[in-house]
Amino acid sequence: MTLLQLQLLRRRELTDHRKKIERKMVLIHVGLQYLSGDISGGNARCIAMLQAFQEAIKDYSTPLEKTLSRDLTAKISSYVSFLNECRPLSISLGNAMRFLKSRTAKLPLTYEALTLSEAKASLQSDIEQFINEKIILADKVIVKHAVTKIRDGDVLLTYGSSSTVEMILLHAHELGKQFRVIVVDSQPKLEGQLLLRDLDAISKVPGREDINYLDGCTNSENLQLLNLIYDATPSDYVSMIVTDYGMVPPTSVPVIVREYRREQIWI
Repeated sequence: MTLLQLQLLRRRELTDHRKKIERKMVLIHVGLQYLSGDISGGNARCIAMLQAFQEAIKDYSTPLEKTLSRDLTAKISSYVSFLNECRPLSISLGNAMRFLKSRTAKLPLTYEALTLSEAKASLQSDIEQFINEKIILADKVIVKHAVTKIRDGDVLLTYGSSSTVEMILLHAHELGKQFRVIVVDSQPKLEGQLLLRDLDAISKVPGREDINYLDGCTNSENLQLLNLIYDATPSDYVSMIVTDYGMVPPTSVPVIVREYRREQIWI
């Protein structure tokens, strides 16, 4: 082998090593975006995480004396722990991770039935299918169901910013429905301002100025502010839940969850 060939080989090895590091850094970068709030919305965070795992899987190789399914599952768990430290995982992200771990655990322990490249391609395909069916297509179904509940003259109350809720409101507007929207917002993220900006762009009536009943309260020594990332609403205050399975009462949620998990088993 000539000196030139050795130089080209070394350059190729360094390039491959750099790409592997960059793909692992994708997951770290996503976690930091979670932490800073640069990625907003449950669906956006879920898709970013799954796509980061797709990149990480590309360069995965099974260490000696270890099996693919067990080693990769352990690595996925460590990455999920890091992401959870950056921002507590939502229900949708938890479901996505359970799905990915389930698919990984079903991979053969040896390469007799499936090569490493085939196993990785299978996982990447599963992730793509999950994004398309359980996020993108599910959103479209939810919008189709939810928009039927909006009638002319309705006043809709929403909190913060949700991509799905925004899709519902925009689709209702496209259908010519006349309604008003109240956007409730809070610190520290103030994500509702994003929704308000998008709605103002299509609204016939400009949005009102901010109404802040807590203005000046931050200076009170007797007041301690608590900003919750997630909250739980008692089912007594919920009349209907719109899902990609249809519109169901809160009492039917356990049935939906059971069917969802059964569906994941057979995918």
